[in-house]
Amino acid sequence: MRTSLYTILCIVVRLAAVFLAVQTVNTVVPTAWTMDNSQLGAGWRGMLLGFGGAMLALSALLWIYPGMLARIASGRGSQQVFESPLSGAELQQIAFSVIGVWFAMSGIIGLVSVGMRLILALHVEDSGAGPLALRELPRLAAQLFEIALGCGLALGARGLVGILRRVREEGLPEAAAEERSSEQPEANS
Repeated sequence: MRTSLYTILCIVVRLAAVFLAVQTVNTVVPTAWTMDNSQLGAGWRGMLLGFGGAMLALSALLWIYPGMLARIASGRGSQQVFESPLSGAELQQIAFSVIGVWFAMSGIIGLVSVGMRLILALHVEDSGAGPLALRELPRLAAQLFEIALGCGLALGARGLVGILRRVREEGLPEAAAEERSSEQPEANS
């Protein structure tokens, strides 16, 4: 397969967009869920959710328009051609698998941290301090979600690449048929 630096950077930018979106959801949702309004004030939760929404919008823009950032990063070398025995689908599978392993490992590391806080909260609850362990459950769920997502990406990369290809190519035959049918009446006139 022949590809350019620009194309490779577009793939990297899209991977970063996926990573940004998942990390934002995985951080903002549990924090907003467990936030105590009496300590911080009512506006902090809205500000946190607004910031999270802005990050999700940024990740959507990076996914839809990766070329702007890739063009800036590649500079003059954007047309440099690389030869590889791997196809584009195989490169996408590798990329999804790598980000899946990254998410799974990050989730496992986070799970250790949440587990330590749960143990500490359960120990404090025994002394009569209150239900602190309930505040850690959304963080626990977020880490388990990140592990499941990572395993799903790592093990299901081939299927995900096939789904993305079908979504991109699904409308092409109908559009070509409509163009032909619109051109034929003009030719007959």
